[in-house]
Amino acid sequence: MRFVRHLVSRPVITVVGVWLLSRTALAMTAAAAMAADGFTFHNAVGRWDVQHYITIANQGYENPNDMAFFPGLPLLLKALNNFEVPMEYAGVLLSLLASGIAAAALGRMYGSIAAVLWLIAPTAVFTTVGYTEALFCAAAFWAWERGRAQCWPVAAGLAALASIFRISGLFLWGALGLLSIQQSRRSAQATDEQSGANGSKSLAVVPFEQGKLSKDALSSATKEFPLVPQVKQTTLVHHGVLRQVAERFSSLLRLKPRVREYIDWQQLVVKVVWLLLPLVVLGGYMWYLHYLTGSWTAWWDAQQIGWGRTVQNPWNTLLRTIEATHSGNWPGRPEVPWVFRAEIASMALGLMGAIVLAIKRRWSEFGWIAVQLVAFGTSVWYISVNRAVLLWFPLFGMAATVLTRELKNRRLRIAWRVTAVVGVAASFTLMIIWGWLFYTAQWCS
Repeated sequence: MRFVRHLVSRPVITVVGVWLLSRTALAMTAAAAMAADGFTFHNAVGRWDVQHYITIANQGYENPNDMAFFPGLPLLLKALNNFEVPMEYAGVLLSLLASGIAAAALGRMYGSIAAVLWLIAPTAVFTTVGYTEALFCAAAFWAWERGRAQCWPVAAGLAALASIFRISGLFLWGALGLLSIQQSRRSAQATDEQSGANGSKSLAVVPFEQGKLSKDALSSATKEFPLVPQVKQTTLVHHGVLRQVAERFSSLLRLKPRVREYIDWQQLVVKVVWLLLPLVVLGGYMWYLHYLTGSWTAWWDAQQIGWGRTVQNPWNTLLRTIEATHSGNWPGRPEVPWVFRAEIASMALGLMGAIVLAIKRRWSEFGWIAVQLVAFGTSVWYISVNRAVLLWFPLFGMAATVLTRELKNRRLRIAWRVTAVVGVAASFTLMIIWGWLFYTAQWCS
């Protein structure tokens, strides 16, 4: 009964309602696009990278350039196609389901407003078609939520699942590693307690983040979305063999007292062992490509040859992107300059978010965004950053905090609420426009 009461709570109903509203709005946009241009729904939802995933599902990696795409989505498309589900439709079904799961994780971590903002993000259309954004976010967001709850076996398994879909799983692994280090830090109080009665070692852990949203390892948003049983925080290691390995490792480390004073190495080693799972998945795909091509750099070669992604000077990357915003470079394609302008805006948004996270010393979330900014900022130009924003879950948590801020002055409070409503409406409008671009095969990042 308690679980049922949670399902009919106001925050859950709000998120479910916005999920239905946003997906219905995009479906209506697709219908309007089909009526205007005379193509079928099959064509509308099968644009751009969807065709690459379908080709891989049907033919494998016969085209070396397709090796830039991870095999998770093609495998799922092939599996559903065995039940006579067209692959374009299978991609839609998978993304619709996964977007709801991802939104639930955001709601649990940051509250229902964060989930709503993610569902109506400008590029949300990519979470409704056969792209990997929704599937990756569903696994990655819940991996982060479980990591925050210190349920590391589940967190590592979900991170491994996310790594089947995108190379972003490597960045997720690094960010989870930072989170595990932060959780394994001992407080000064714990150090004092170590000299207490019976020589017991109380390993009280410093909260996983040092910021407004992290005074407790489980955010208050959990009360809105208690879809997974809460895991009681503990620093004890309950993993049998792993504990023995951790104790042996800790005893072998000859560290200065100051380092051992603040790091619980036993706990950290256990988490690191679990976090090998995502690396096994990523390494497995690289090994498979080596088996096919004889090259350990097949994925990177596909990125360079097929998609022109090479490492560049960040300044040159910015200048080249600015050049791409000039309409004269894209005759007959007026949407392209605007999309590149949005790429610059997305980079700026990510940079501002990373700076705020660094100031708040929320290092693991900072690392998750910063490493992607470096990757996008050193490419030929800014491309696909608009879609990558969907992966930057800390931004939606911060945006929700800002939008729901309560000001003491009545006039300022009213003005701020109006501004928030206008911002949400603008995001919803941009979502419709972006959907139109995708459904009509125009450039949309």
